Amino acid sequence: MRNKLGLLLLIAATGGALWGVDVFLARTERAELSGEAQRDFEQGSALLKSNQPAQAIEPLRKARSLDRDNREYAVALAAALSGAGKFDEEGELLQELLGRDPNDGEANLLEARLQARSDGWEEAFAYYHRAIYGSWGADAAARRITVRVELANLLAERVAKEPGDQKDLLAELLPLESEAAGDVEIERQVAHLYLLAGSPARAEELYRSLHLPIASEAAALDPMRRYLSAAEKFRRSERILELVRDSVAKCGVDVSSADDLLSEKIRGEATNELAEERLSMAEKLWQSKSGACGGGDEALELVMAKLQGAR
Repeated sequence: MRNKLGLLLLIAATGGALWGVDVFLARTERAELSGEAQRDFEQGSALLKSNQPAQAIEPLRKARSLDRDNREYAVALAAALSGAGKFDEEGELLQELLGRDPNDGEANLLEARLQARSDGWEEAFAYYHRAIYGSWGADAAARRITVRVELANLLAERVAKEPGDQKDLLAELLPLESEAAGDVEIERQVAHLYLLAGSPARAEELYRSLHLPIASEAAALDPMRRYLSAAEKFRRSERILELVRDSVAKCGVDVSSADDLLSEKIRGEATNELAEERLSMAEKLWQSKSGACGGGDEALELVMAKLQGAR
C-alpha cells in the first residue's frame, strides 16, 4: 500500500514538474516573440519617421503578426500603408481597429484622412470630430489641438475652392482659439484663418492680442476708418491698389487695368469718388486671385477682408 502511495506521489510530483516546465517554456516563448515583435516595431517606426513608409510596412506587418492584440502595432502599420498608397488595405485595417474601439483617436484620424483623400467629405468631417473627441492617452489635449488645426486647414482649402462656404471653418476656429490660448504660433494661424472664414474683426482682435505689427499696418492702410479726409482716403486707396496689383501679378493675373488707373494724373483735389474707383478696382483684382495662389501680405489680406465685408 505504501509503495502504491509513494508511486502515486512520484507520478504527481513528476507531472507537476513537467507542467511547470511547460509553463516556463511557454512564458519564455511568449517573451521571445514579444521581444521580436517589439524590435520589428521599432525598426518599422524608425523607417516611418524617416519618411520611408513603403520600407516600414514589412517589419510593422511582422510585428503585428507576432502580436495581433497590440493596438500600437496596428496603428503604425495603418500609417505606413497610407504613406505607401495602399489605401484599400489601410481601410480594412482601420475598420478592424475601429470595430474594437470606436473612440480610438489615432484610428479615427487616419480614417478621416483616408475619407478626405477619396473625396468622402461628409464622412471625413465626422471622423475628424471623432478623433478630436476620442481617446488619445498621453498628451491628449495637444493631440486634439493638432487634429483641429488640420481640420481647419482642410476647411480653409475648401473655402478657397468654394468661396462663401465659411460657416464650418468659423465653427472650428472658435473653440480652437480657446483651446490653443497661449500658443502664439497656433493663434497666429487662427488669426489668418479667421480672414478666410469671413471674420476680419476677430482676426484683427487676435492679431492685436499677439502684439503683432500686422494689425497696426492694417489700420494704417484701412481706407474705411472714420474721420479720414478725402485726400487721405485717396492716398490709402492708391496704396492698396498698388499692393493688390503686385500681389495678384505674381499669380499671373492681368493687371494692366490697374496700371492704367494708377498712371492717371489727378487734376485738382483728390475726391472720395476717385478713391472708391481705385478700391473697386482693387477688389475686382483681389477676387480674381486663385485660392491656390497662396498667401501674401497679412495686413493687406486683413484690409481686403474688411473691405469685402463692408460692401
